[in-house]
Amino acid sequence: MKSSLKSERAINCLRMVLSAILILCLLGCERRMDLLSERENDGNGEFTQDSQGMVEEQQDNDSVGGSFMGDELYSPYDFLTGSLVYQVGTFTEQSDPYCREYEVLWNNDRNATPCLMFYLANEMELTSEDLIEYYSACGIKNVPDSLLSGILADSPTESMKMLKDPYSFYHEGKIYTVYDLYDLQDTAIYNDIVNDPENKDIWNNVRDYVLEINMKNDNYYSKELVSFIEMNVGKFGDGNG
Repeated sequence: MKSSLKSERAINCLRMVLSAILILCLLGCERRMDLLSERENDGNGEFTQDSQGMVEEQQDNDSVGGSFMGDELYSPYDFLTGSLVYQVGTFTEQSDPYCREYEVLWNNDRNATPCLMFYLANEMELTSEDLIEYYSACGIKNVPDSLLSGILADSPTESMKMLKDPYSFYHEGKIYTVYDLYDLQDTAIYNDIVNDPENKDIWNNVRDYVLEINMKNDNYYSKELVSFIEMNVGKFGDGNG
């Protein structure tokens, strides 16, 4: 049963390419913009972006990291922190060797690896001005302080907690997706995470996202995965946040 869910990630990737990759990517961009806007509450102005333009840039330019073909449950980081789009006149012109180093780290232990932007900021000694210049070139205006603080955090742990997406779980220096947890059933890590009441809202986020996507895209996620998610939502009662 577990092996079938592992292959589901690859199958879902192909289905996305063949059917509605653009729709899901646009949905993800809009969702990320809303979440980041909600996080930023210091009164320094609105966080605005042409989300469609950012999607097109990720498709047209070289990029590293990010979600797996639009599946927001696959990667623990969103496109703002887990991906890099080449932009002339920014630090990305010198980022290639660092991106290759990061790819090795990610492939060795993705759960313990902070987001790509945190790694680049540390290895390339980037400043907030460098980051703002890059995001501005991507079409993002008024970058939230919360995003910059997460990228420029003092430690990988602090950055991971600040920048993980709303569908992923932090536990003892590592981040886990719902796919990871499915594979980790009957382990101490799984039990710790699913029995932690602080994760209730995350399970609700995952459940709501999966149901929404299945309604829009003809049951994109399998009944097996949905049942697994519902089982864990049910551990916290009625599942309402």
